[in-house]
Amino acid sequence: MNDLRASLAFARRIRTCPPERVLKDPSQSENLKKHMQICPDCGVPSALPPNPWMDLLSSLQSIFSSEGAPLQNPPLAGEIRLLRKELGRWHEGLYYTPPAILLLRPLEEDPQAFRAAQVHFDAELAGPGDLVLEPARTGTTELIVECWNSYPVTREQLGSRLGAVSPEVMRAVFALAEDPWNYPDWAVVPPEMSEEDPRLYFRELELEVAHLFARDAVFTVLHSIEERRFHLKSSGSSIAEDLRRIRPLIRLRDGWRSIEEALALADLPPEMFALAAAKETGAIAGANFVVIRDHLVREILPVHVELFPRERKGDLVVVGGRFVDPPQREGELRLLIFLARRDEPLIAPRKIVFDPHSGHFSADFPAEERDGAETRIALLCYRDDD
Repeated sequence: MNDLRASLAFARRIRTCPPERVLKDPSQSENLKKHMQICPDCGVPSALPPNPWMDLLSSLQSIFSSEGAPLQNPPLAGEIRLLRKELGRWHEGLYYTPPAILLLRPLEEDPQAFRAAQVHFDAELAGPGDLVLEPARTGTTELIVECWNSYPVTREQLGSRLGAVSPEVMRAVFALAEDPWNYPDWAVVPPEMSEEDPRLYFRELELEVAHLFARDAVFTVLHSIEERRFHLKSSGSSIAEDLRRIRPLIRLRDGWRSIEEALALADLPPEMFALAAAKETGAIAGANFVVIRDHLVREILPVHVELFPRERKGDLVVVGGRFVDPPQREGELRLLIFLARRDEPLIAPRKIVFDPHSGHFSADFPAEERDGAETRIALLCYRDDD
């Protein structure tokens, strides 16, 4: 296995060629045809791994086809895990098999997610910043930890546990992430890489794999951060009680299923809204401006919205408008908008676009919900602790 080009071809096959279960799937025939046309390893019989590789290939195929034991215990830093095989996907004619990873540490932003370093199983491709680990240090086969190639993964992405490493190994991984030559005395130090070194192309391949599977987790983590940031709660027995304490004359319509819906369905006394004439481009409507601090509603004020004529775009109807006179308050703004029909659940939009600087917004709703539905709007202002 001293030929790095053979090692690179082997890595490319493990990372970007379809596994047996995909090869045998009749529904994948079109994807397989495209793959055979572009893949230098599958399309040319002579490019198959030579005999010395077959045992390792068989072993890795067995590892990557693992069903994955259910997560009976929370995942821990230091564990070597597969990403779930169901996450495998086609991308530009190649089939990317989910890799194995080493869990490094939980993310501060989301306790259900980890920072993880990608793992490969051919030590010949190790370069500066890679940590080669023999089976005694992994609880599984020999592998390399790509200390330079880490990204977020979520608990939902994790498959079976292959092994685990010691705190000593973890310290080495963190050290190499900072300095690719900071190897402990017990570690193998890989040779430097030349300009045409096949290991450079291997690293490009590994970054492609990392990018493809990391983006799922990044979206999930950002969504989790947003949920926690915008989480709402009531200080009393219900949000209705909170609103009536803040505004005794407020009226809360029936049918709300969440605090967000309640804030949109809350009707302030009509006299709180200044008279505003309809404009040529739309009509003036009332909405609620809600101040949030510590996840609690602290204040609710009237605000005027100019609603533009609704537009039909394919199977969507676009509800647009602008805030005419939003109160000038410091804080992060979040727009809530629903369509409401009498005695029916509120209809949430598929997409919202809101520019807090101009006050303009648009929301896409299913087109069948257009007729007879009232637009209900609340603009939430999240303020930090004073």
